[in-house]
Amino acid sequence: MSIHPQDALRPLPDRPNLRHLKDQAKDLLKAGEARSLTDAQFKIAHLYGFPSWPKLKAHLDALEEIGQLKQAIDTNNLPRVKALMTRNPAPGTENKTVAFLRERRDQRRFIRSKCASVLNCQT
Repeated sequence: MSIHPQDALRPLPDRPNLRHLKDQAKDLLKAGEARSLTDAQFKIAHLYGFPSWPKLKAHLDALEEIGQLKQAIDTNNLPRVKALMTRNPAPGTENKTVAFLRERRDQRRFIRSKCASVLNCQT
């Protein structure tokens, strides 16, 4: 895998995988295109349009939670839906699922249509 400044930003795959992204970073390191694993991860994050590796990882974590929420909704597992929507985040942070939905209008409409009235939640 080669990354050069003129490379265009890449969209994440439909089902991004953190393990695959970590492997891409290791490949960059092995190819001598990064000074360290941290540098390689930073380059991978930038390639996909994120300012840092932690921001990329947080986005993937939120996507995973959204997938879990969709599955809970599809199987009418209301206790799981409530748990995902009302989970207490670490102090000083926001629930990842709610934060992600706040930024994604399409996902927000989906969730609202499925469960917001039942949960009486504001998304």
